[in-house]
Amino acid sequence: MAIKYNIGCFPRRSWPDDHWPVYHWPGGLAEAEVVIVPSDDLQHTPCFIVGSYLIANGIVSLPSLEGDWPLYKSSIPDESNDVCAIYDTTPIIDARVSESYPNIHYGLQIIIRASDYETGKAKARAIAVILETVQNSSVEFGDYEYEIRTARPTSGVISLGQEPETTKRRYVFTINFISTIKYMVAA
Repeated sequence: MAIKYNIGCFPRRSWPDDHWPVYHWPGGLAEAEVVIVPSDDLQHTPCFIVGSYLIANGIVSLPSLEGDWPLYKSSIPDESNDVCAIYDTTPIIDARVSESYPNIHYGLQIIIRASDYETGKAKARAIAVILETVQNSSVEFGDYEYEIRTARPTSGVISLGQEPETTKRRYVFTINFISTIKYMVAA
């Protein structure tokens, strides 16, 4: 989907593919318009792509395999201990005049829930280290291939304390980061 930007300010609104408003801005002697097309058209959500990368690296597991530290997408079941979940959050869009498309940094958050503080903190740090070392790493899903170019933390490991109003009193941690992901091929 192409998005029309008024250079120098955030996009005013999103429009369907077949109807783009024309934006103009004063350019000294002339006015101009710019159409910026996103660099990729992700067929999977960023949390699914990055989550799959974490599973492939063995730091977490698929919930269906009943392994250690299952990673859920956008939710955590109440009954499970020592689990993680990954969520999509607000992206950051860099609209640059020198490029033909905006550079999208997808916002992500990982929640870690553990039965004890030390175990949860250690798992959160291990996940943060894996994400900080990502550089041009490929992730494939059948006919789709993505390149995770970077995963940059926007916070350190944050302790949210113990869960309130539960009998298990598990410890919760979070990691926030942004990731640049590019769609590579469709076979």
